[in-house]
Amino acid sequence: MPFPTDNLKKVRNRRPFTRLVALILAPLLVVGPTGPSLAETSFRKVAVLDPPPNLPPAQVALWQTAIAKVRSNPRILLKDEETVRAILVEWVDKTAAKEAELLSEAMSLRGAVRLQIDRAWDHYYRFDFPASRQALAAAEPVLDDLPSTDIQAGLLFEILLLDGMVLRAMRDPDYRQSFQRAASLKPGAVLEPERYSPDVIGDFQEAKRTVQDGPKATVSVTVPSLGGTVLIDGRRAGDVPLSGFETFPGVHFVEVVHEGFRSPATRIELADWQSVNLSFDLTPKGPTDPPQAFFAQRVWAGDSRFFRELARRLNVDLVVLGSWDGRDMRVWLIDGEGMVNTEGMLWSGDSDKGREDLLSDMLRQPEDEWARDEPVMGISVNVPEAPEQEVETEDDRLEGRRRKWYLILGGALLLAVAAGAMKDEGGGTRVEVTW
Repeated sequence: MPFPTDNLKKVRNRRPFTRLVALILAPLLVVGPTGPSLAETSFRKVAVLDPPPNLPPAQVALWQTAIAKVRSNPRILLKDEETVRAILVEWVDKTAAKEAELLSEAMSLRGAVRLQIDRAWDHYYRFDFPASRQALAAAEPVLDDLPSTDIQAGLLFEILLLDGMVLRAMRDPDYRQSFQRAASLKPGAVLEPERYSPDVIGDFQEAKRTVQDGPKATVSVTVPSLGGTVLIDGRRAGDVPLSGFETFPGVHFVEVVHEGFRSPATRIELADWQSVNLSFDLTPKGPTDPPQAFFAQRVWAGDSRFFRELARRLNVDLVVLGSWDGRDMRVWLIDGEGMVNTEGMLWSGDSDKGREDLLSDMLRQPEDEWARDEPVMGISVNVPEAPEQEVETEDDRLEGRRRKWYLILGGALLLAVAAGAMKDEGGGTRVEVTW
């Protein structure tokens, strides 16, 4: 804003002082802030994973050309390909070892349950029925840590059946309940005559009829942002989302199977005519070989939990990831938070051609310019918006006035310096500047 007209500034100086003021203030007032900001001159650290596997020759050439154009951008620092590959291989090896360790532990638990069941049978044949039930009671809690619903349901079926046989031998009427709980787990099970007596087989058949003719219960299953197959007691119940699947009251084990993921099996106990709604959060399994195929599956599934760790290990701002489905070749930019920054299509099967400049354009644009989706070659991808025409605002006009007054003040100071330098006497110079 303009200064009042009655404002008078007086600058007094002697020659050394005047020259010092000129050296300090003149560049600041006359030149002003004209250079680019730090953000405008910063670099982006980028890691490119290996190209998608099984690419045809034309798509391999397109990928190589797209990466070469990125490499030619001086503001993009590409991490060395061999370093990236070594980091990924190390991660795959460590994760695969962890997966094998977890599986080994789970199978060891299965062996522990089997050992308790064998001990219960041994006590049963010796007519030590309390010890037999005690061994079965020790085995059942371990079932929750076993790796699949098929194994869990199979072992629980054996536990419940043997428990019913023990109660039957003890003349406890609750044995029918144990047989019914076993029949609800495996309604199609058939007992072998070589192992079970005719009386036990007959009682179990009656329990199956009671379960099949009795009350029912329903189970519904959802998985956020992912599909999958629902397994109940090791049997396929349907695909996600599963709604109102009818089963029998009693104990059941439920899990969702999806390629590249695992879901811990959930034990539920259904009452008569009860409806249960379950929601599963799937956990990604370890990276597979090749790693880029594993990460592409995570993008398709909408899961970003692995990408944050990936960016941390690679120590980059963005990770470039491509995928090939036999028809289209897509490319994603994954940021340091594990989220998909933007995506595009290098090759479309509809047009049978590629866009070799797409990846370099995606990396060149700041994130806030990738807000609009437009159809490109029949596919919706993120593209930068066209630059808007600059419109002068009130703030711009005020800034222009301020710079004009800064120039006037800087010129006045330079005149003062010149006048002081021309005088021989040391009295100094008085300069009056009025606005």
